[in-house]
Amino acid sequence: MPAVKSASWSLQKAIYTTVDAAVGATPVYDYVPETATPPYVTVGIDESNDWGSKTWEGQEIIATVDSWSTRYGRLEAKAIIDAAQQALATDTELDLTGDGFDLILQRMLSSEVQLEEYLPGELAYHGSLKMRYLIQQQI
Repeated sequence: MPAVKSASWSLQKAIYTTVDAAVGATPVYDYVPETATPPYVTVGIDESNDWGSKTWEGQEIIATVDSWSTRYGRLEAKAIIDAAQQALATDTELDLTGDGFDLILQRMLSSEVQLEEYLPGELAYHGSLKMRYLIQQQI
């Protein structure tokens, strides 16, 4: 079997590209510049777990996409998360084959929007979308 490699970066690139195309003029960041102001989207935390067997290598990755909005009410944050969710829906398969991986399964786990302090003394609605991916390493 080949050496195990992480699919995390490959998945993040695919999520970024897909979400960026889906949210229109709303900027998407991996690293948020200090000058950025909401609304914007961040490719958030991911968690990777072994999902291999004796005959192949694989990973389960739980990936998060976050939206930030300072508009009154949750509508903008929810609309951004909804656009990301639709773009990452199960019928829109992310292509990881160029990096040596096959996407086996993608599912939404949860989404939520809550009011949080995003800068000292400044509140924003924070939307969070969690997706589950099962990824197999190509042999």
